[in-house]
Amino acid sequence: MRKELKNNFSKKLSGIVAAPGKAKSKVRIVKTAKDKNKVVKGDIVVMPDSNMKLLPTLRSQIAGFIIERGSLTCHVATFAREARKPCLVNVKNVMKILKDGDEVVIDGAKISIAG
Repeated sequence: MRKELKNNFSKKLSGIVAAPGKAKSKVRIVKTAKDKNKVVKGDIVVMPDSNMKLLPTLRSQIAGFIIERGSLTCHVATFAREARKPCLVNVKNVMKILKDGDEVVIDGAKISIAG
């Protein structure tokens, strides 16, 4: 675990539950189509927004989604519900706080450090 993440994680990350569930895994930041190649089966994908172009290729690989901007009706939220994957949307500053490889737990509307 990154020391700076542990030290700076005093604020809990939270968002709107767009698809219920619990997942514990490593984070993969996906901003562009190139980034989808680094996703490994079981990862929790963190995205800045609802990018429909990336979703079909990620469906079978991911454990859950964390989206910085979005709503209950955004594409990722609908996709996550159909795929039965946990999804949090509108998670403020998540792209600045989490980095590739951080281990987190999505549980309801909260995100915590795994460990």
